[in-house]
Amino acid sequence: MVYPEKEAEILPRGHIGPNARAIFGYLRYIGIPFRKGARISRDIFGLEVTHSSLLDFDNKMAKNGEPVYEKIKDEVGSSPSINVDETGWRVNGKNFWLWNFVNKRVALFRIEKERSSKVVKDTLGEEYQGIMTSDFYSAYNDNIKARGKQKCLAHLLRETKKIGEKNLEPGSQEKLLCSRLTEALKGAIKIWNKFQRGGKTIEDLKAAKEATAQKFIEFISTPSENKDIQRLAKRLIKHQNELLTFLDQPEIEPTNNRAERALRASVIMRKITFGNRSTTGVRNHQVIMSILQTALLHGIQPLPICLSLATNQEDPLIALQEKFFSSIDKEPKRIRAP
Repeated sequence: MVYPEKEAEILPRGHIGPNARAIFGYLRYIGIPFRKGARISRDIFGLEVTHSSLLDFDNKMAKNGEPVYEKIKDEVGSSPSINVDETGWRVNGKNFWLWNFVNKRVALFRIEKERSSKVVKDTLGEEYQGIMTSDFYSAYNDNIKARGKQKCLAHLLRETKKIGEKNLEPGSQEKLLCSRLTEALKGAIKIWNKFQRGGKTIEDLKAAKEATAQKFIEFISTPSENKDIQRLAKRLIKHQNELLTFLDQPEIEPTNNRAERALRASVIMRKITFGNRSTTGVRNHQVIMSILQTALLHGIQPLPICLSLATNQEDPLIALQEKFFSSIDKEPKRIRAP
């Protein structure tokens, strides 16, 4: 029987130590199911453990992480800007939605049965005092009050390209309109990127906004019988104050790529595990994935986080909270999420 040097690291009545539990937690959240995790433990480490034990470890890690999860929720609601996205999720074979609220400092995941503005309001409040970046899904539109909004220009560019390639004759007026709109959007993003590198000024951003807005007006005011062109023109009119916010507020990104990247780890996990089987599994994924993704934004790797979550202390995660939230106002390191 082996004991660690520090008595505080011993888990009462536990046959599996915190380091092994941390490794199992790490494997789980890079997409390895519990049964395969138990097989890896047996075949590679010679450590016999059942998949039900791994499930129990996961439950305890999530319970220990709940205080940090609640603090992440508070940070999201009071943040100056947020990117929002959602994707399909399965809970015991039924359709649910995995929501993601993320910025440079925090990442919050929620699994809800509804795909409506109710989830957004419950997370950000009735009147969000920051700037919200999202795609054009209706749940983010008129029902959501915010200080400002930025619609994802990547989605708009894809739609414009699709329309330009669909049933439009080369050299036609509709083809030319789509080409000019695409050029204007890409030009605005290019100038914003140069500004981020110090190659452009605020005056350049203002000029880019005026030029791009003029292209919008040209697109909208040109009559066309094409149904796709008409639909795209209506979208430009409806969201006219939400397309170029990034040129007024350069700290805002022109696309929703940040939220889409943050969902990637969960999407990979969904393909392997097919979601969750219970409300407890839902809670576990929300809590642990939020903490891991938030920690990554601050340069803290997953394994130490899993170790903190696996340690059963009287007041769990105090050290982790101090380390994480003491750096919340500092510029995060630029690292790649798993």
